[in-house]
Amino acid sequence: MQKEEKNQNKILEEGTYEIIQGRLQKQKEALQNRLSKLNKERAKVFGSIETKLIANNRINTANNCIARDIITIGDLSIFGYNVHFGLRTEVKLDDVFSVYSYDGSQFVSKNLNSLLDETFITDFTNLYKYYRNTIFSKFAIVGNYLHMVFQLSESVSDIKTFKWLISDGSLTYVNNRSEHEYIFPNQHEFQWQEVSREMHFYGKHPHIGILDKVFVETVGGDLTIKIENNTEDGKGIFDEPVEHPDQTLDDGQYRFADLGNLIVLEIKPFQESTRYFVYNHKIQEVKKINAVKDAAVLLPNDQGIIFSNGYYLQSGAFKIFDNQLSDLKFQDKIVSQNGEDFFYVFYQEKTGLYVLMSYNVIEQEVKTPIICNGFTFLKNGELCYFKDGEDQTRHHVIQIWQTPFIQGAEIPSEYKDSFLYKVGNKDIVKAMAECQVLITLLNKEDNYDGLYEDIAKTSLDVIDSYYWIKEPNTYELSIPLAAINTAANAAIDEFDKVVELRKNATKITEEISGKINRFFSKIKSASFKTIDDFVQALSKLRTLRGEIIGFKEVRYVDVSYLEKLEKELAQQTDTISQRCVTFLLDEKALLPYHNRVAEKEVELENIQKVIAGRGLEDEVNQIVTDLELLIDVVSNLEIEDTSHSTKIIDAISLIFSTINQLKAGIKNKIKSLSTEEANADFASKIKLIDQSIVNYLDIANTPEKTDELLNKVAIQLEDLEGRFADYDTFISDILEKREEVYNAFQARKSSIIEARNKKAIALETAAKRILNGIVKKAESFKLQNEINGYFASDLMINKLRDIIAKLYDLDDGGKAEMIETGLKTAKEDATRKLKDKQDLYEDGENVIKLGKHKFGVNKQVLDLTIVYKDQSLYYHLSGTDFYQEIENEILLKSEKYWNQSFVSENENVYRASYLAYRLTQENNIKTLYDSTDEELLKLVKDVASKSYTEGYTKGVHDNDAFKILKTFIVKENALGLLKFSPKIRAFAQLFWHCLAEEKRVFYGDKIKASAAVLSVFPKSKSHFQLLTDLGKSIHQIFTDELFNIKEYQEINQIEIATYLFQELSIESSFSVSQKAITLFEEFIKVINIKKNVQNLRTEIQLIKNESYKIDLAIEWISSFVKSSYQEYVHYLYEVVCLFLYEDKSAINIVNVEASEIIKNLSGSHAAIKNQEFLFDYHQFVANLAHFTTVEIVEFNQYKKEKHQVTEDLKERLKLEEFAPRVLTSFVRNQLIDQVYLPLFGDNLSKQLGSVGSNKRTDRMGMLLLISPPGYGKTTLMEYLANRLGFVFMKINGPAIGHDVTSVDPMSANNIAAREELKKLNLAFEMGNNVMLYLDDIQHCNPEFLQKFISLADGTRKIEGVYKGQPKTYDFRDKKFCVIMAGNPYTESGDKFQIPDMLANRADIYNLGDIIGDTESLFKMSLIENSLTSNPILSQIANSNFDDIYNLIKIVETGDREGAELKGNYTKQELNDYLSVLEKVIIVRDRVMEVNASYIKSAAMDEQNRLEPAFKLQGSYRDMNKLVAKIVPIMNNKELEVLLLSHYENESQTLTSAAESNLLKYKELADLLTSDEKQRWKNIKATFVKNNKLKGLGGTSEIAQVLEQMMQFSENLEGIQEVLRKGLEK
Repeated sequence: MQKEEKNQNKILEEGTYEIIQGRLQKQKEALQNRLSKLNKERAKVFGSIETKLIANNRINTANNCIARDIITIGDLSIFGYNVHFGLRTEVKLDDVFSVYSYDGSQFVSKNLNSLLDETFITDFTNLYKYYRNTIFSKFAIVGNYLHMVFQLSESVSDIKTFKWLISDGSLTYVNNRSEHEYIFPNQHEFQWQEVSREMHFYGKHPHIGILDKVFVETVGGDLTIKIENNTEDGKGIFDEPVEHPDQTLDDGQYRFADLGNLIVLEIKPFQESTRYFVYNHKIQEVKKINAVKDAAVLLPNDQGIIFSNGYYLQSGAFKIFDNQLSDLKFQDKIVSQNGEDFFYVFYQEKTGLYVLMSYNVIEQEVKTPIICNGFTFLKNGELCYFKDGEDQTRHHVIQIWQTPFIQGAEIPSEYKDSFLYKVGNKDIVKAMAECQVLITLLNKEDNYDGLYEDIAKTSLDVIDSYYWIKEPNTYELSIPLAAINTAANAAIDEFDKVVELRKNATKITEEISGKINRFFSKIKSASFKTIDDFVQALSKLRTLRGEIIGFKEVRYVDVSYLEKLEKELAQQTDTISQRCVTFLLDEKALLPYHNRVAEKEVELENIQKVIAGRGLEDEVNQIVTDLELLIDVVSNLEIEDTSHSTKIIDAISLIFSTINQLKAGIKNKIKSLSTEEANADFASKIKLIDQSIVNYLDIANTPEKTDELLNKVAIQLEDLEGRFADYDTFISDILEKREEVYNAFQARKSSIIEARNKKAIALETAAKRILNGIVKKAESFKLQNEINGYFASDLMINKLRDIIAKLYDLDDGGKAEMIETGLKTAKEDATRKLKDKQDLYEDGENVIKLGKHKFGVNKQVLDLTIVYKDQSLYYHLSGTDFYQEIENEILLKSEKYWNQSFVSENENVYRASYLAYRLTQENNIKTLYDSTDEELLKLVKDVASKSYTEGYTKGVHDNDAFKILKTFIVKENALGLLKFSPKIRAFAQLFWHCLAEEKRVFYGDKIKASAAVLSVFPKSKSHFQLLTDLGKSIHQIFTDELFNIKEYQEINQIEIATYLFQELSIESSFSVSQKAITLFEEFIKVINIKKNVQNLRTEIQLIKNESYKIDLAIEWISSFVKSSYQEYVHYLYEVVCLFLYEDKSAINIVNVEASEIIKNLSGSHAAIKNQEFLFDYHQFVANLAHFTTVEIVEFNQYKKEKHQVTEDLKERLKLEEFAPRVLTSFVRNQLIDQVYLPLFGDNLSKQLGSVGSNKRTDRMGMLLLISPPGYGKTTLMEYLANRLGFVFMKINGPAIGHDVTSVDPMSANNIAAREELKKLNLAFEMGNNVMLYLDDIQHCNPEFLQKFISLADGTRKIEGVYKGQPKTYDFRDKKFCVIMAGNPYTESGDKFQIPDMLANRADIYNLGDIIGDTESLFKMSLIENSLTSNPILSQIANSNFDDIYNLIKIVETGDREGAELKGNYTKQELNDYLSVLEKVIIVRDRVMEVNASYIKSAAMDEQNRLEPAFKLQGSYRDMNKLVAKIVPIMNNKELEVLLLSHYENESQTLTSAAESNLLKYKELADLLTSDEKQRWKNIKATFVKNNKLKGLGGTSEIAQVLEQMMQFSENLEGIQEVLRKGLEK
């Protein structure tokens, strides 16, 4: 089987076109067979008259005469003739006319009574009396009149006619003045068109372009007809000479007629007679037809044209009858009753001859024309004609033929009830004629232009035009026609391929033929003086022969012609080979090869490049090829003397040996040269690729572009690899480069993707932040117009739309669509919230009214925060009673930050001080000093406004920071080196004096040298090394010698070194503050008073041990300062230095105070007293440096950890799920407003208590909602929770399942149930402002539901387990409500069970049924809820919702009077709304009908059912699905299909119950067919029967007996029914 399929596929591949042609011919035969059968049947039904010769008869006249014409009127035939009168002067009526009747076998002479009219006789007599040369010319019927035409002279136009009225087969004479009525019809049934100037094309060979199909001209000495618009070439498909060769294009006259495939041309060359041509565009053929000049008539159905001596069909069929007649006029066209045959009459006025042509539209041919002197048709269709010669005679031979041209009504038929008769003969004939056209096309060769397009079009037209063509009674002509159409369409493309292949084959044949002929001509003239001449000739012959052999495989090539050429080549090869052998016997024959090899050896020595070497190698190989050809020639020839062949081969072998040596030399030369060139070439190529990579990486700005450019580089490397495939070292380099390139581009691609994703995430984050603001802002408006205006023009809205556009540009449509949806939802929510504010809220938004009860609204947004409570930190859910102690170590250890609000301020540092210090660190001090107060203030304000997280109050902290900054800058500039703290400066002196003298000199010189460098190059960093070295020395001195100075820290070493560098780079003295001088002087005074220590300073200074000396000085001075000047203790070490080294170095006293009181500050802080702030430069710097480097870092870490633990707990609690969100499709309809909200208000007043003095303090109850799925229970309660500001804790019943009976999460046997129980206990923990919503409780165990009994009664308590600990929750004073919702069926199909004690404590409402007298509201709610689902109705729902009620009223009443609409709608919009609403109401009624059946079925006990349970639903969800698909143009039938399709799809989920539910639906909709009614009846009967047996058990013997008895009873009932019907008959 597979082999056959393979062969079939091969055939299709090799000859698809031929196969299609075969199919067409096969279907053509099938069509012909069916047409033949149809034609036979047609002949049977309508009758068939065959054209045949009946008899040869004679008409005898009284006198010898020349007969001119005959006409039949009624039963009589009038014969007209001319008698030679001789000397007679009076001409009688019987001298011109005689009357006959045909009796079926012969013509019987009758009297002339029918012509005996006195007026006529008078007119007749006078005619011959006054016009002696009068002759009778012919009879002519024009309309309902007979004209007897007489010629009065030799001129054929000089006539007189006698006019007779034809009435009921008799004649009534009218007059002799109607010559003007006797005219011939239009001789050309087509319109001639004149050529226009636009049709003139000028050039070397100008021509007239006609319809862009044919081009004609009369210039250059001939009339040429071309088919190409080429003015450069004068050749065409037809030409004939003209008389004036020098005429121009404009001298000729041209007209044409467009007849489809045919174009009739009228061309009149200059001063010549007109010539007529017919051009067939399909076959590109021209025929010259002069007869067109006289007359040309269109054949029926535009099949072609007919003229006096032939016809030309659209299909190309053409025939000329050689009757040698001219100047014939078209006289008449007679149509047969069957519509199949047409009779054309042409008349030659000069001779009175008729040319009669019969055309059959089915056979599409003209039978041999009849040339006669006169003819007539008898009433039964007999054609009688005669042809008299020039001689007079009394006996006129007349032929009688039976034809289908019957006069009067149609041929009677005995098959008037048949299908064919009803169709009609003419319609059948027309179809058969068109099929014949198709068959003619199928017989055409494929050079017919557009053949297969015409076949496809014609076949399709026939199929589409005749409805009956597919019927069995007409032999199903559509079957072969459809097959022909399919095959023709398939052939269109294949034919184009075949045409191309044939052109190619013809071109190849012509080219190879030309090559061979030119080469043969060259051989004939060649002298063959050298062996090269023979070799080239033989080589060329071999090449040509090889080409021919290859061309034989080309499809559609003329293989026989190629074989002929091949034979000629073989003969020529043998001839030249013989001559070649003879030539080779000469010893000098091979000398040219020896010389060529010697030349190549010389060239080898001079080769310097590989390309030259390869060229030489090719030349040597050519010599080898030539020699091999010679050997082949010698070997293949039959040489009688073998010594001759041996001699030749030996001579050639000698050359081969030399050539082999030469080839080896060339190979070695190339190898040595190629290595050098390859290295250089490879290096340049790699360099070029490297440059490309750099450029590509630079322009690769998208991932797609990166991949594209990587592919380009990879192709370059592959090309390089192919070029250097012989060099292993290069290949390894290329492999490394490929890896490098791949990594580079992948890295680039990754970075682009990361950047794009990063940007998209940033945009999304910004969008979400903006969207949150938009939501809050939108909900603050009080008018709908304000909301619309805000969303139309607000900058934030536009910003959000810009972000959406940018996300689309980043190809992140998901995020963009999400934000778009969020924006639209924000507007809809704002509109909905505004309506609720107006209708439900009171006291702003603090109180909501549900029915007659008012409830407080919780305004706190649910969020997780950390609060300080009971001396510890707790997590807290805002608006609830949820508190959970924090156990995070980092937070607990950061107690000092618990109460710190801002990063910029703590109990020691004022936030304005931090801002001022921050500015000094971020800006150059000199720049700040040079700035004006206005510039400084502006800088402070700008930074403060941007640092919103640091808590700066505009006008307070920025002004304070400016004052502190100003003071800092002034002090910084005035203090000079005193800006270093006294301790740092003192430590520098102590270090310096502890150094050895040579070290001091060394460091002093280095410092001055480095300072000199810095003065010239301020940005130099070379002195950093010196500072490092100094720092190390300082640390070593303080560690080894001054270790008792505990205030020194290692981190001080660089600051000490910096001060030392700046101090000693200017001068050798140290700066001393005035405060230190004052303290020093006071100390000296004190010790001078004490006599026993007057020489203390001298004694200490004389101590050699420097460290001991310093320690002793510190001990004395510290005691002094701490006892008397404690506030200046930080000057201690500076006073020590003065005490020890005042005489050793000059002192540079700086008289500037480091402290200052800043007044009139606005902020509040512990450091500010009475609006004054004590600014001490050194203390300020020290505090702020510590604050910046330590406190801020730790505070940020605390905040980060605090945020992290909060987010972690949010994620664990899944907090976002608890915030109620109103669905965008939610509609607060009239049913909700007027029924549900008041009912829920009554219940919630018991559970929550209401606002006001009459509020209940006892809390109890529960709300239980029942309905089928899709009635919006969850949506409604989530809406209510949102408006109350409650947490919406939805517990999923199916996730808990039947196995769970406890509220302990650990008791759950699966993770889904465990998570739901955790949510349940979390709701208990929250306690306040919580709506606990248990959904789909039909899936829960009744024992589990029992746990809520105590929660629903007055105790309002329930046991729970949170974090593994059992707890009892008391909700008596809490705003905590419990809602449960369920469906009538569980997943098993059984009704769900709820504990009675729980049901007794609940208010139960069925949302799927009509509550009380609210039917109208319930019906309206179905429409209201579905409005947003329909794209047309959503427009009005979003703008003017109240108009919906008026429009519904118009639809229901049909009256538009008094309907006032708020919206401004066009008439078309209003009609669309009404049309859709009309269909929505129909859908609503059907959905309610289904819903009622569902509820009725759900409420019925299984034992009482008389039919299977009906589970198809009619909910809001079904309504929305259906309404979404309604469009205004939909009709009722289409609407019914929509409804049926919806419930068919819904029923598929019911598995085995699908059929019964769908049949029940069809019964409700009155759509059951008779078969479906019977099926539904059987299903119900079977159900009732099975239901009766179900209670007894399937295997019970009683059940089996009962079943048999029931069957017996049914059989008896059947017998009874049969007997009853029999008796009735």
